[in-house]
Amino acid sequence: MSPHVIEQVAAQRWSTVVRSEVRRHLGSGRSRVRTAVIVGLGVLAGLGALAFVAAFDPRGAGGAAGSVPVAMETAAGVVAVLAGLAALSSAAAETSDGTVLSSLLVVPNRLRLLTARAVAPMVTGAVAGLLAAGLVLAGGFAVSGGTGIDVRLAAMSMVAAALVVPLTALLGFLTGTLARRGAAAMAVAMGALLVLPLAIGAAQLAAPPALTPLLSFALAATPGVAVMQALSVTSSQPGALPVFVMGLGMLAAWIVIVAAGAHARFRREGHNA
Repeated sequence: MSPHVIEQVAAQRWSTVVRSEVRRHLGSGRSRVRTAVIVGLGVLAGLGALAFVAAFDPRGAGGAAGSVPVAMETAAGVVAVLAGLAALSSAAAETSDGTVLSSLLVVPNRLRLLTARAVAPMVTGAVAGLLAAGLVLAGGFAVSGGTGIDVRLAAMSMVAAALVVPLTALLGFLTGTLARRGAAAMAVAMGALLVLPLAIGAAQLAAPPALTPLLSFALAATPGVAVMQALSVTSSQPGALPVFVMGLGMLAAWIVIVAAGAHARFRREGHNA
């Protein structure tokens, strides 16, 4: 590498690398299609929740209007999980096919490259979460004419979607970077999202009452439950921290833990390829 090129690489700004990674990520047709599918599934889940409430409420659409914020949270939850899995799969695939090694030739600073690559799924996740929640809100207004919709809760649900979905995508990206291989990464994700909560729930049924508080905390600490709790701005617990605050705290804790492992793993990327 010539001295001129070395100087250019050393002078790289983090913002420049971020813009390059975001353009590469959003410029992919596969990425755009995948994001559209994720948004569509989220909207279907949210509108399905509204339709379910309307079907059993004697007031019909008027009764469903009160459930619009919950439907928005449902849509955001579906988008969050799918965006996390998509980011996980993409990060693992880029490691497996050697894309990361090519990127390291252009951006040798591993921490700079890792953090820049993490921004792209977060941007996509934020857009997808806001779009899905916004479309469900628009559907709620169209069905009910706006009557009965709690605007304050709806606004809080939008904020939660804008915050939690990109954080979940970040966690998925970091997990994929840590696991490195698609099959291993997906196995870890399925274990954290499905197997672990089910196992803890089953243990709660058989365990003695003295272990109930510990198992309840363990269940709330699983990543999937933490994401759902972080989106639950419509839930309230008098005399305790709000559910969404506890969920955000647990989600942030998981991000810090997995980020430490992903950074350590990424520092060794390519040395034993």
